[in-house]
Amino acid sequence: MLRSMNPVVRTAVTSTAEIGSLAGVAISEILGRVNLKELSGAFEVSTDGIVRTIHFDRGFIVFAASTSPNERLGQCLLEAGRITEEGIEIALNAMQGRQRIGQAMVEMGLITKEMLGSELVRQARTVATAMYAQEGFFRFEEKPCRIPMDLRISVSIYRLQLEGIRKIPNHALLREALPVRTELIRVTKTPAFSFDGVEFETIELDVMAASRSQRQLGEIVDHVARGLEETERAIYGLLCSGILERVSRDGSVRRLRVEEETGNFLVSPLSADNTEAPENVPQAVLLAFESSERASPEELLELAPNAAEVEIRRAFVTKIAEWDTKRAQLDPNDPLVTKVDEIKQRFETAKYKLLDESAPSLPPLSEPQKVAVSDKSDESRLLGDIHAKQMTGDSEGAITFLYELVRVAPNKAKHELMLAKALAEHRVLKKKAERHFRRALSLDSQDAEAHYLLGRYYQSFDMSSRAVTEFEAALAISPQHSETRSALAKLKGGDGSLQERLKGWFS
Repeated sequence: MLRSMNPVVRTAVTSTAEIGSLAGVAISEILGRVNLKELSGAFEVSTDGIVRTIHFDRGFIVFAASTSPNERLGQCLLEAGRITEEGIEIALNAMQGRQRIGQAMVEMGLITKEMLGSELVRQARTVATAMYAQEGFFRFEEKPCRIPMDLRISVSIYRLQLEGIRKIPNHALLREALPVRTELIRVTKTPAFSFDGVEFETIELDVMAASRSQRQLGEIVDHVARGLEETERAIYGLLCSGILERVSRDGSVRRLRVEEETGNFLVSPLSADNTEAPENVPQAVLLAFESSERASPEELLELAPNAAEVEIRRAFVTKIAEWDTKRAQLDPNDPLVTKVDEIKQRFETAKYKLLDESAPSLPPLSEPQKVAVSDKSDESRLLGDIHAKQMTGDSEGAITFLYELVRVAPNKAKHELMLAKALAEHRVLKKKAERHFRRALSLDSQDAEAHYLLGRYYQSFDMSSRAVTEFEAALAISPQHSETRSALAKLKGGDGSLQERLKGWFS
């Protein structure tokens, strides 16, 4: 019998994959463990011929997908009254190449970017919540998250647990996972997510009211005086969502990582690059280096889908000539020369993909600009170069070295945040910063300053709702962050305090 909120999955287990049946273990226990251990990978449930998948990055949900036609974005938008069947048909007919339906809808003006972001979150939550309702077979494979940063969203695992546990059919599994009746429980003082849009059930409000002061679990059940099963389910859901917390005998509690829900990228363009035109060659190189990394072969060579071979070869020659000209305008020792060579290699790879040919081995990058960082001293040297460029006002030079820094010293949130800040302060490159703010937060989701800076970034584009989300996350992580409190108060009213956010809970 499970006596801990630290989930234990009693199934076939290997070092990288777990396979089993949800008839024998509550799905909430599996997902709770993935979050607690900050695992990355794909969690898949198969039920009645439908396969649903949740993708995790460091314990947080960043994407969800379903093979059910009823759970696809177009159908979800239709059911929510956001779009008509005619609108879906128009968007489907307008889709080009690998374009997604949401992107087509935005480009045709059927929905806004911000609406698309919120609907993608709602769709993902619909898919994930449906996993709780049935007993199918599951598989969790631990592996690095492969979802591109542009497509990632954030579905609160805590809100999902609250709403999903209401649907679990086998109450015996929930009862087995509950702590013992003598366990001390109370309403948390630091919620891990805000409750905008959450509709609490009456029994959940009753349990929260009974838990405002620290009590044993059994005392809470007796105080609520409702049906045993519905009370146990409410307590379990509130515990898994972090709204209730277990208190150890010494009075300590385990604080959860803060997570707010956000949609996909808003500032970064969904298709064509609408960034300010570059004023010089360094800016053009940096813009192309950032955007070409994620572009399709057709986008790289500026070709229509199914272009003829002669068009592909002509476009490639034109692009190479254009970038040879730019390369000639740079100092041979400028680190940007390497970036130009990488861009040209991407053009060559795109050409071979479109022609369905095998690419030859590509030549090494130019030696004078190739930076191979292998130890702390090299990283320190790059940081020194960045500082020197910043002191002389050479923003493009600083950004160039910052790109090198995040390449050679990857998975460091502070470096991604440095790059994001530098891009955000650059008039032409500003729209490229969102990716790196999000990347920094994917590496360290509990950095209050990063959430605050991203909120300010969104605020500069008049995206108030997204700014509020980031400010709330920053304040939940660091309640004493005065700049965040002030910014949130101006946007939302109130002082942004915990008491303000909890107002109305027990009314």
